[in-house]
Amino acid sequence: MKKLLLLLLFLVVLSAAASAQVLVSVEEKTVCGDGIREGHEMCEPDTDQDLCEAAGKVIGIAMVCDERDCTCLPKRMDCGNEIREGAEFCDPGEKEDKEENDFCPALGNLFNETFTCDPDTCLCKPETIFGAEPPAICGDGNITRDEECEKDEDCRADYECKNCSCVRKEWINESVITEVKKNLTKKQEPEKKPKEEVKKTDYHDFVGVILPDYLQKDFQKARVNVYIELENGSTQVVGVTTLHNVVQEIEDEKLSSVNYDVFVKKKKANAILNADDQGAALKKAFDDGSVTYKPKGLFSRFWAWLVGLFS
Repeated sequence: MKKLLLLLLFLVVLSAAASAQVLVSVEEKTVCGDGIREGHEMCEPDTDQDLCEAAGKVIGIAMVCDERDCTCLPKRMDCGNEIREGAEFCDPGEKEDKEENDFCPALGNLFNETFTCDPDTCLCKPETIFGAEPPAICGDGNITRDEECEKDEDCRADYECKNCSCVRKEWINESVITEVKKNLTKKQEPEKKPKEEVKKTDYHDFVGVILPDYLQKDFQKARVNVYIELENGSTQVVGVTTLHNVVQEIEDEKLSSVNYDVFVKKKKANAILNADDQGAALKKAFDDGSVTYKPKGLFSRFWAWLVGLFS
């Protein structure tokens, strides 16, 4: 008992050092911020639907709602040392008794379900399998499984719903049309041969692509600049943001303070973009070396060297 009290006191002291979250099944289709706590969401911002305080009592530390993804933000964790500490709900091993290093059964009681420990994250996961739900039916008015939308209003600005996926709208440049009409009334002048340019490709369709499993550690949460070598020798730079190993946002400009630089030729990038299975095509490109990347910053380069040394 004395050992447990000392451990809880240690957790409180370290509570301001870091943060963590409660593991939520990626199979669930929930919307954080819609005002309704559903599925295995731990909380819902700006409502009284909050299990974080109760979850914190399970492991004896204060936890608050993370408004970004409706999970709880506790404190420090050091997963894998077989000692449950900080924000960890569990850390399986032989160094401690199971009652001391696994609070997942108690957390599961909050949902009236059975929770087990995920040894890779030291968080809890439900045993309920959500993959057996019926296939999605596009047009039935319900956004399920892999559907992004059922109507245009379900998509963000400048996007529309097509086949239950949000795609960028194609806008007509009115200024170009006006200029063409003016030129129709003018005396035609000798055509000047423009400087050869290579059309830049819109890569925003990569948003939502799940990266290969072996890239999970590097791109779990990262800011990346992708350098695309065009046919005329110039380079198109695209800024990419990833979270939970999924492409979240793509910007048509170079990002500052990035974790990695990625290099690929335009032909290969277009092949991935046009593939039926973009995720599989991306994995193959990494495997055969068509897509390469390197870390940025002194610490990132040292870490990559250290990992390569012992791999």
